[in-house]
Amino acid sequence: MKKLIYVAALAGTLSLTGCEDFLTPDNKSIVTDKDYFSTPSGFPSLVYDAYAHLGADAGNKLMNSSDEPALFNAGTDMYTDGRNKCNDALQRWQNFTPENGTVKTFYTHCYDVIRACQAIAYYAGGAAVSNDVKTKSVDEGRVIASFVYYLLVNNFGGVPLVKSYAASAVSGYPRATAEDVYKYIIGELEDVIANNKLKPSTAAAGGGEVSMETAKAILAKTYLAAAWDLGKNEYFNEAAKLADEVINGRELTTEFADLWAADRSGDDNEEFIWDVEYDYNSALDNTKGNRWQSFYSNYYGGKEEGMKNGGSSYVPTTAMLGYFEKGDKRYDATFMKELIVKKQADPTRWGGSPLRHGGGPALSQWLLGELHPPS
Repeated sequence: MKKLIYVAALAGTLSLTGCEDFLTPDNKSIVTDKDYFSTPSGFPSLVYDAYAHLGADAGNKLMNSSDEPALFNAGTDMYTDGRNKCNDALQRWQNFTPENGTVKTFYTHCYDVIRACQAIAYYAGGAAVSNDVKTKSVDEGRVIASFVYYLLVNNFGGVPLVKSYAASAVSGYPRATAEDVYKYIIGELEDVIANNKLKPSTAAAGGGEVSMETAKAILAKTYLAAAWDLGKNEYFNEAAKLADEVINGRELTTEFADLWAADRSGDDNEEFIWDVEYDYNSALDNTKGNRWQSFYSNYYGGKEEGMKNGGSSYVPTTAMLGYFEKGDKRYDATFMKELIVKKQADPTRWGGSPLRHGGGPALSQWLLGELHPPS
């Protein structure tokens, strides 16, 4: 019996040895991350990715998530609950825990952007591009990351400072003080400005990349916030000086309505310091656009009544309406006072008269047409 076992074991060993070359193939087409990102075409994709993380499409994007309206608007005097509630935790501070999903999503998205920005510097060393291109690309990432740290420190105070790209697993980062975060942002932006590799603002020509004005504007905002939070009065002067450099003779001459035209015709003018513009075909869904527009309205019916269904989460308060004086053209450009519908609502659908049950689109149009800022 023992001999039979030895023979079987030996046969198995020979069988495995004979198959070794077959089980470990040599893939000659594999391309590593460093191989790809070192190429003239691969390296710029890192820069594009950093911009894409800001909000090119839905999902894991900082400025195009359904959580951001709640984070920035709930709990203010500008909006109140509509058909749907704003966000109980942020609006009324009810059941607000460290695991709040809205806050956690924003926090996570911020560090996703920072990581994408730091990937540029990580792969720049071996990239087959000129030193000027390397420096400019790295500095673009540094400005975007600084902008995100500005958002973080103004929302959370001190946060972990991740200063370099993590190419392997890291167990955690200690929380830095708010002062350390402000100092880091200031140091990064001052160094970028001193490098002087960024282009002047290209917003008037339709460009959307980070510019020298972008870096100075974010630095000015950082100095201003730090002046209040850290009690450093000397920072007020720094903020004013940088703001004057960014303004540099610019005047607000464009009609307010033109700035926010639906066809984007008002985007390209000297009033824009930084506007990130994305190619339409790069959007995740070409039919949805930015999702935020659906939140800021009351509910006037859905598709069955020829209406565009809104989320109805953030209805303007009378305090917000009071910010506009009568005759203020910005009011007409901000609020849609008349709703155009495809068909007349059927009041019998609700089993009662239009006046008892909301009135349908016809009455809604009349009510909205009479809606004006308080005198």
